[in-house]
Amino acid sequence: MNTSTLVKVSLVAGIYTVVSLLIAPISYGIVQFRIAEILNLLAFIDPYYIIGVTLGCFITNVLGPVGLPDIVFGTTATFLATVCIYKSKNLIIASLYPTIFTPIVGLELYLFFDNAFWIGTLSIMLSQFIICTILGVPLYKVLFKNKNFVEVLRIDKNNNNIYNKIK
Repeated sequence: MNTSTLVKVSLVAGIYTVVSLLIAPISYGIVQFRIAEILNLLAFIDPYYIIGVTLGCFITNVLGPVGLPDIVFGTTATFLATVCIYKSKNLIIASLYPTIFTPIVGLELYLFFDNAFWIGTLSIMLSQFIICTILGVPLYKVLFKNKNFVEVLRIDKNNNNIYNKIK
């Protein structure tokens, strides 16, 4: 991993963590609205962002109030979602993966915190859908229209498939 890649991945991890911690009361728990989840869609551009977003989620969960269950379940859900986002060919479909993997976090809430599985799952699914699909897709579509912005974000400069994905 070269310096530029390391910087971009680290910046995403740091931004994810800082944004989540700044609004910590709504970043954790059965009713959460983790705005930093919008960064998941960066994985649509380049697979290295899978590392950045997953690392940001991991650090956020390490520093958060929930502890080991959130570190394992939450980070796993984010990792799986970002891998699927990268593999997706359509931004709208890609934006749904964080919502689709939410039952992993719902299981965590059920097993470790005595919350009803479906209440926790549906609550977090709603927030993921709002953040990644309702807010994220229009934002990224606007940003993707700017080729300079896309070029700055691209890590693998040899992979031109991104331009087929963001049409």
